[in-house]
Amino acid sequence: MADKTNCGGLSMQAFKYLEFLFEDTGPFKLKLLDKVLGLAIPFNRPHGFKLLEMGKDEIIVEIPYRRINFNHLKGIHACAMATAGEYAAGLLLLKNFPPQKYRIIMSHLDVKYTYQGKMALFVKSTIGPEMRMQAENEIDEKQITVITMTSQITDKKGNDVATVQSTWQLKPWTKVKTKL
Repeated sequence: MADKTNCGGLSMQAFKYLEFLFEDTGPFKLKLLDKVLGLAIPFNRPHGFKLLEMGKDEIIVEIPYRRINFNHLKGIHACAMATAGEYAAGLLLLKNFPPQKYRIIMSHLDVKYTYQGKMALFVKSTIGPEMRMQAENEIDEKQITVITMTSQITDKKGNDVATVQSTWQLKPWTKVKTKL
């Protein structure tokens, strides 16, 4: 029987697999991670988001230009962009703050749309060492931190299409009071 923790009801074995997939993310592991995340987050699966790059400081996700992501003008739908921006930021936080130690939950989402997405789009989210260190220090001192991540969305031609700001609360699972 798998050993259970207070980590969202997942077993430690599940977290070890996730941790393995987040390490050294070459092309094969990115494809495998795409498949696993499609199963783990069924809401995102129809969009067909594709992980292109994933490092400690940066992640790039592609939003494919396909019918299911279209709005009524045959551009990429605003909600698909918002979802992809939140997805990229959340994955980058998971890479930097292990989910077996921390509960990561989004508390706010803000999107500014600036250009129509009439082709495949690319979502880039970054986190720097200063932001990581500040979050770690706050968690050590207060047992909680709030991080606002920015995901920039551009098209193949380099046009800025949207900016997604997502705010996240991180705290150790030992301090989470709500039950799943």
